[in-house]
Amino acid sequence: LTQPSAPSETCIITNGSGTVPAVNVTNVSVICTLNSFRVGGTVSGLDAGETLLLQNNGADDLALSASGPFTFSPLADGSAYSVTVAQQPSGQSCVVSNASGTLAGADVTTVSVSCRTSALAPRQIPTLAFWLLILTAGLLGIIGARSMGSLSR
Repeated sequence: LTQPSAPSETCIITNGSGTVPAVNVTNVSVICTLNSFRVGGTVSGLDAGETLLLQNNGADDLALSASGPFTFSPLADGSAYSVTVAQQPSGQSCVVSNASGTLAGADVTTVSVSCRTSALAPRQIPTLAFWLLILTAGLLGIIGARSMGSLSR
């Protein structure tokens, strides 16, 4: 009469109608399968050329290279989900909102991933040539100051 709803299943009946013979009917079968739904949402602020790696339940990897919608592989209804950042994009920090819950008869579309440029983005390290230039300028300054002192005497 109605399909199961907690968890959501689809059931089919085979040999469900006919005339009742003089013996018991034993060939009617009901086969139910769990419905599957997707977990997804939206990524915002991902810099061009960067890649963000998300995971669902610590295993279902999803690499994203642009802001916009995303969805993971389907899960059976009633399954728990937990979306995390497995790898941050270079120079950015991404945070997940509405990251976990349990599927309840519908797709989840409310996971939100917000990326921002990190204050701790990698900076260029001065090279050896830069440090030699600074040291040489300092030494020349000291030599010049001493030379000027000996001239004024």
